[in-house]
Amino acid sequence: MKSLLKINGFLPFLAIMFINASVDLGHKITIQNVLVKSADSGALIALTSLVNLLILLPYVFLFSASGYLNDKFSRTRITRICAKLGVALTALITLGYACGWFYFAFFMTILLAAQSAIYSPAKYGLIKKIVGAKNLGAANGLVQALTIIAILLSSLVFSVIFELFATRSSDAGELMSSVWFIGVLLVAGSVLETYYSYKIPFFDAAQPQAEFNKDDYLKLRYLRQNLNFVLKDKNVLLCTLGLSMFWAVSQLVIATFPAHYKSLSGSDNVMVIQVILALSAIGIALGSIFAGSYCKKHIELGIVPFGAFGLALALMVLANAHSVFWLGTASFFFGFSGGIFIVPLNAVIQFFTADERMGRVLAGSNFIQNIFMVLFLLIAIILVHFAVASGEIFVMAALCVLICGIFGAKYLPQLFVRILLIPFMKFGYQVHVDGIENIPQKGGVLLLGNHISWIDWAVVQLACPRGVRFVMHRSYYDLWYLKWFFKIFRVIPIGAGVSKSAIESIREALNAGEVVGLFPEGHISYNGRIDEFQGGFELAAHDTNSVIVPFYIRGLWGSTFSRASEHYKRTISQSGKNALRVSFGAPIEANSKAHEVKRAVTELSFFSWGKYLASLKPLAYNWLNQAKRSPFKRVAVDSTGVSFTNLAMMSAVLILRKRLKSRISSEENIGIILPSSVIASAVNLTLFAMGKTSVNLNYTLSEENLIYCADKANIRTIISSRKFVEKLKSKGFELESSIGDRLVYLEDLSEGVSKNERIACALKSLLMPKILFRALYFKPHAIDDVATILFSSGSEGKPKGVVLTHKNIMANVRQISELINATEHDAILASLPIFHCFGLTVTTLFPLNDGILSIHVPDPTDAFSVGKMSA
Repeated sequence: MKSLLKINGFLPFLAIMFINASVDLGHKITIQNVLVKSADSGALIALTSLVNLLILLPYVFLFSASGYLNDKFSRTRITRICAKLGVALTALITLGYACGWFYFAFFMTILLAAQSAIYSPAKYGLIKKIVGAKNLGAANGLVQALTIIAILLSSLVFSVIFELFATRSSDAGELMSSVWFIGVLLVAGSVLETYYSYKIPFFDAAQPQAEFNKDDYLKLRYLRQNLNFVLKDKNVLLCTLGLSMFWAVSQLVIATFPAHYKSLSGSDNVMVIQVILALSAIGIALGSIFAGSYCKKHIELGIVPFGAFGLALALMVLANAHSVFWLGTASFFFGFSGGIFIVPLNAVIQFFTADERMGRVLAGSNFIQNIFMVLFLLIAIILVHFAVASGEIFVMAALCVLICGIFGAKYLPQLFVRILLIPFMKFGYQVHVDGIENIPQKGGVLLLGNHISWIDWAVVQLACPRGVRFVMHRSYYDLWYLKWFFKIFRVIPIGAGVSKSAIESIREALNAGEVVGLFPEGHISYNGRIDEFQGGFELAAHDTNSVIVPFYIRGLWGSTFSRASEHYKRTISQSGKNALRVSFGAPIEANSKAHEVKRAVTELSFFSWGKYLASLKPLAYNWLNQAKRSPFKRVAVDSTGVSFTNLAMMSAVLILRKRLKSRISSEENIGIILPSSVIASAVNLTLFAMGKTSVNLNYTLSEENLIYCADKANIRTIISSRKFVEKLKSKGFELESSIGDRLVYLEDLSEGVSKNERIACALKSLLMPKILFRALYFKPHAIDDVATILFSSGSEGKPKGVVLTHKNIMANVRQISELINATEHDAILASLPIFHCFGLTVTTLFPLNDGILSIHVPDPTDAFSVGKMSA
């Protein structure tokens, strides 16, 4: 919204739209209020319909010329001329008010409508010029909302003034002369409108070379040309028909409602009538803002059927309501549904129309819309003649709109179902879509991406704002209980016997400007990775009028619909909402080869993973979540006979934290010299929970290099085991002489740990909610904070330290988890030392994160222990 308002000339343009709507409605509402006060309810529908009909007629006759004028001359110039003409006509109407000349004022109002017939295409044709094509949806939502707010305020303000100051008379002239100052206010508004018309940018004419021919105009050739532009473009025609239905029904409601209210209540209070109608204006404003936000990055046609169904429901309530509350509720809901209905339709007409014929297309569209309004008003007059009640008129209008909604759902099944899917998908997933602006809003598009699950088609359609025709293997397409469903969505079957016809169908769809979705791997992934892309799509896309848009789906591996293991599925499902991300890449040429498309999809996967990792919690948080879910599950054993459940691991972390807190409170980096073991896993987890950086030192280094690493990492404390240090000494690695002053022995830390303390820690771990556990015993740390430092072996000089963040750790852990796809009975042999990158991430931290049993052997060269523990 803010970015729109910063566009040069858009704020003055909004001011023009607001003031013009206020002035036009101010005159019209005054005429209507005079009729309400001076006519009986029986004749009121016919009179109001007739007035609206006469005001519409100039639009019908002048739109053919206005289209030509708006292409021949600068739309900015036409806007300024029409604004100045509005000042003159409003002044003449004010004269009619002051003199009590009702028919003169009404005739001038008809001339003001003629001015609007030229003015309207010029104004709406400027939107695309000012904001650009990509902002059309949001800009139309804002313009529509502001216009309706203007209508709302005008209805209220001028009706309140009329009700307060109008004389109690049945004479139209007397009523009008008593509120003459309304005209003065409207003249002031017209002057301000003219001022702002000179603040918008000046745009050159689209077709300055065009010549106006009077005979062509009188023989309706211009009109036929305008209509031809509309009729030839299917998108513009359907949107025009939808808009025509809405505005025709709206005119019917405006013309019928005063009499409907008067017959229900017996009151002619114009202020109450206008307040109820004003609620529909509030609804349209809010509905337009809602639709504009939906169309922020892409014109969202899928919401149109929902708007139509809402309109039908509101009209049914309006027909059967018998209280002011329900009349107001129905009026508001009618407006809100209308805003949802019209904003995408207006945006589509502007988007699909070339600038050089924008004026004539808008003129042709407006002509059709006004013809519909005229027809519906004539129908209202005829129905009143045959004594049809106002409620029955509303029911007939509801049926018309309902048919329109059903047609929209049938014509846009993919987009309609897409909107239906959104709340269901968001119930189980945090849905994110990246690169939606990379999908062209028109023209043929071939969507190609990875295949993770059985519902990938639904996810792609959920993310794509255009309707997608998917290509499906014939074996699934031919299932009798699904075939009817696939036909509705025009799915293209492919496989043995139909491959050639399928390729031809894809080519025809792409050349017709449709979006086709295809999964070039040819099967659902078995491990979450991207498999080889088959080259069949190359034949279908070759030399078509289309582009290829690569996509990558992340987040469905581990869902019920994927081929992941049951253990992995449970792990994913127990972590709450899963992050589902669909990323669309920049369009590439239709003649691209399979390996080029795969490379583009792979690049998207890197981007998607980066976004996903940024949303993760550090490993200690994930470990605690799975540990609390299964406290009695055995998760770690080692060759010394130690066996830990999740409960024992949590208890060990609490005990170690308490013993280490005072010793290392001021230190950031803490060294560890321990073999692969259960207690080494516990020490690393404890340091993570305390927000410290663990540094697992290579105890096989020379004395010089070991001291160098400790100094380089600014390590003052190194956690180790006296028993392990003695064992290293027997193998020729002397540690106490070089770094003995920094060593803290686990044996010393465990002294004084009473049985009662162990029981207390176990009870805390078992009974304390994880939220409280984290709050009391975890120091807050973020995914981008440093987690550990690993040093190289120093075989090519001094060892090099590599700083790894929690994000680095989780990137490896999550990728390993997806690739291994472990079951609940799997175990991982942890024989590599934890100062090794593989030993730390794959065999120590990964099983802790996923709750998989890890079997620790301290020495990978001890063949007997490795064999024994494996067995």
